[in-house]
Amino acid sequence: MRFLYAAISYPDVSFNTNMYTSLVKEMAKQGHEVRVIAPSFDVCTHVANEGGIPVLRVKSGRIFNANLITKGVNTLLLSRRYTHAVQKFWSDWEMDWVLTSTPPITLSPLLLKMKELYNAKVYLILRDIFPQNAKDLRMIKDPFLFTYFRQRERHLYKISDIIGCMSPGNMDFLRRQDLNIFSTDKLTYFPNWIQPIPIKKQRQGAGIFRQRFNLEGKFIVLFGGNFGKPQKTEFVLDLAWKVQHLHDVVFFLIGDGTEKEKIRGIARQRNLKNVMICDRLPSDEYQSLINEADIGLVNLSEKFTIPNIPSRTLGYWNASLPVLAATDSCTDLNENFLKKYNAGLWAETGNIKDYYEQFMVLYLDKKLRKTMGENGKNAVALDFSAHKATCRLLKQIRVK
Repeated sequence: MRFLYAAISYPDVSFNTNMYTSLVKEMAKQGHEVRVIAPSFDVCTHVANEGGIPVLRVKSGRIFNANLITKGVNTLLLSRRYTHAVQKFWSDWEMDWVLTSTPPITLSPLLLKMKELYNAKVYLILRDIFPQNAKDLRMIKDPFLFTYFRQRERHLYKISDIIGCMSPGNMDFLRRQDLNIFSTDKLTYFPNWIQPIPIKKQRQGAGIFRQRFNLEGKFIVLFGGNFGKPQKTEFVLDLAWKVQHLHDVVFFLIGDGTEKEKIRGIARQRNLKNVMICDRLPSDEYQSLINEADIGLVNLSEKFTIPNIPSRTLGYWNASLPVLAATDSCTDLNENFLKKYNAGLWAETGNIKDYYEQFMVLYLDKKLRKTMGENGKNAVALDFSAHKATCRLLKQIRVK
């Protein structure tokens, strides 16, 4: 079969990879023709061979690290620019399926055009239920703006032939919505995935990171990812404050995001000696860090009313790291992932008593940490590998 993956962000695999590059690579490995269309921020529109995959890079203007007006205009124009580029560079190529993921929800005109021109079907990988998530965090307060984006969301769902949801709770949430789009069986379970790390590679360079940051003998609690309003990273600092009496514990927070300087300020104000905040590391260095940590933190704001499953959960599991999660009560991360695979513990964000108690369970029980880490590693191999995701996706579309 022939697939077009339409992305708003797609790294050059020569420098970086993510779960979408691993899916594309695995689909090609299984004998399917896959092409990618993605933005180009600094050069003109062109086709490049990236890791054996044809990637149509479309000059799109700034979408990331730009002011709201620039970002908004370029995001809304992306569908038109993509459509024009496909017709110019790949006019003689017909696709069977278009794959795309949320965010954003603004590529629906492109998807509709591909359906009209090529009779292609659309598989939507749903990873962000917008605009409800933005409303939960009060990032969208204007009711008219919310209504506009809700209409765009409805349109995207309606033109999609399959909607892959990241959890059973995610699917149930959508079924409860009065969107008049789920009368068919288009909703399906399509969880996050990751490329498994071989045990031998995982053990390479052991201890280097601890030496580099003078962390020998320390109990490393790792938060790796985005510092944004959805993560509410300040709750991690509440836990760090609570365990200051444990002198071997170090909270290592790494990544970027809009709330990062705020988090730095809170840590300084509270004089948290057990907190280290670091900029994003190259992937190989980050992997070294995650392999040497003791606990991996997953955090979400308690304000969410939609079930989110943070992808970093699999990153920790992939490195045999037990997870300590603090999230909203709506997510099924605990029930359908941590408990199901016995690979982590959970508390509700804002409940520092439970958060502290769950931390202490993991801190005091090395055997439990090892068991949960191994369970997470096995879960990745069994249910959440890129190979498993590809087989799941292909099976679902064959039914259609």
